[in-house]
Amino acid sequence: MSGPAVARELDLPRTTVGAINRECLHVAIDDASRLVYAEVLADEKQETACAFRVRAITWFERHGVTVARPMSGNGSA
Repeated sequence: MSGPAVARELDLPRTTVGAINRECLHVAIDDASRLVYAEVLADEKQETACAFRVRAITWFERHGVTVARPMSGNGSA
C-alpha cells in the first residue's frame, strides 16, 4: 500500500487556514534503492513528523530496507 493510500485509510485530518485546506507532503527516500514512502498529512508539527518517521521506517523494513541512520529534510541525522 502506498503512502497516500495509508493516509486515506487512516482518515487523517486536514488543517484549514481561512477557506483554504492545507496539507503537507511528508516523503522518505532510501538512498541506495530509491524506494519512496510518502504520506499527505495535516501539518508539519513535531508529533506528526515523528509519527510519520516511525511509520516510514516500519514500511521500509517490511520491504527489506534496513534503516541504519535516518536523515532529516536538511540532511542531518
